[in-house]
Amino acid sequence: MLNEHTLDQLRSLRLDGMVRAIEEQAISRAAAELPFDDRLTLLVQREIAWRDDKRVARLLKAAKLKVASACVEDINWRASRSLDRGLIGALAGGDWLRHARNLLICGATGSGKTWLACALAHQAARTGFSVLYVRAARLFDELQVAHGDGSFARRLTQLAKLDLLVIDDFAISPMGPPERNDLLDECIEVMRKVWTEDAVAYDGRHFKARAVTMRPRPVSTPTPPIWIGGNSGRAMRRAVELGDGWVPFPNPVAAARATKTPSITSLDELAVRLDAMRDHAKKVERTDPIDVCFAPFARADDPDDYEALGVTWLAVQFDDVTTRAEWIDRIRAWADDKIGRR
Repeated sequence: MLNEHTLDQLRSLRLDGMVRAIEEQAISRAAAELPFDDRLTLLVQREIAWRDDKRVARLLKAAKLKVASACVEDINWRASRSLDRGLIGALAGGDWLRHARNLLICGATGSGKTWLACALAHQAARTGFSVLYVRAARLFDELQVAHGDGSFARRLTQLAKLDLLVIDDFAISPMGPPERNDLLDECIEVMRKVWTEDAVAYDGRHFKARAVTMRPRPVSTPTPPIWIGGNSGRAMRRAVELGDGWVPFPNPVAAARATKTPSITSLDELAVRLDAMRDHAKKVERTDPIDVCFAPFARADDPDDYEALGVTWLAVQFDDVTTRAEWIDRIRAWADDKIGRR
């Protein structure tokens, strides 16, 4: 048997699996009778198996699975669950992860969705994929805090590096404004990519894609215009950073309290919002023009007043109109009166 000094050297090289195998061979008569080449092969194989086991243990610990003991070998195949053995076997193979596909598990409360998700996640970790389990509500709370302390981008980058993110209890309750905002931002980024690029690769929190090409492409070039509606600062910033136009709207104070949407009750307030939009465009170094669509506070308002503020489109409403033909007549009369005289 190798002396203790040599074993310590192997340990310093982190060859713990080989050390364990040498110790076992030292007390095995069968191993002693093997030629050197065979014994060396066994040592190398034991080291590889040791490292694989440690890697899997590390991945499973990092996964934080709610049901750590769940595994595909223990799936209950009773008929009432209507599970497809072929599909589960294919999912256990992990090709859907290699191709950056998403998986949605649906079913009645108590039917075992969480257990099945953990079993597939367990299998993914055993295959070598990085995994993290999290409840949707906790993830959304964490991201909301990250928005406040400035770590949001860093946390998204960490999540994007995962091969599999298991989100449990997703959409079990309505999404709050922060979650809806994050989802919409990512939707816009993905839409622009698939509208303009071939073999799109995207690795976000809500969407993952590899080599995705959309056909047919939109006729509008480079993309159909995206106008962002809303009076909030987040909506304005989204319009500047991701959109082609902004659509704020008149909103009385009472309605603002009820809908939790900032009020805009006068041309002066609208002017303040548009100044903020232009300031943010400078801050993010946007040079492309931004369309602004606004519904006049009253049809009698002068369009010139809105144009002077930077409004490029007016949305005129006629609440008492009942037919398309009547609406066309009314809008033509309004245009002749307000725009034709210019």
